[in-house]
Amino acid sequence: MIYSKHTKISWATLSMALAIMLSLTGCKNSGELTLNGYIEAEPILVASSQSGALVNLTVSKGAWAKPGQLLFILEQENELAQVAEAKAKYQRLIAILEDNTKGKRPEERAALQAELNSAQASLTLSEIELKRQANLIKSGYTSKSNLDILTAQRDQNLAKLSEISAQIKLAALGIRENLLDASHEDVKMVSY
Repeated sequence: MIYSKHTKISWATLSMALAIMLSLTGCKNSGELTLNGYIEAEPILVASSQSGALVNLTVSKGAWAKPGQLLFILEQENELAQVAEAKAKYQRLIAILEDNTKGKRPEERAALQAELNSAQASLTLSEIELKRQANLIKSGYTSKSNLDILTAQRDQNLAKLSEISAQIKLAALGIRENLLDASHEDVKMVSY
């Protein structure tokens, strides 16, 4: 084929026009980057560490979620009941601890004091009766066995008086140190 000068210009013109058109269409500057291709993602399965009935679902299947976003709400009655139970147990242990540091109530101490007074009166009466029987035995009006019975009764009244005196001292002390320490530990364990 023979090309004329005129044909050569038209090919050159055509080539240059095509090059300009391509460069103009490729130089759009709209601020967006458009890329062809595809993205691979690994799906993440979300589940609660606790069991329970689903109360509210805030996202749908396949939706995007942001870190920290609330995805669902489970029923909370059991957890709220456990919290209330733990608070009640804590309050009970605090009350026990306070009670353990106080000793006996004033009413209990008054009852012990009344028992002490009664035991003192019984001891005084048994000592008087013992002296009377001792004088009667010297005169021969009573037997030795009566004196033995009254001596045993006096000793019993004396022992009762000592026992009640010891109970009054204990009532003022409160609980033993090791039990008090255990009460403190119980409160510490529940408060964490």
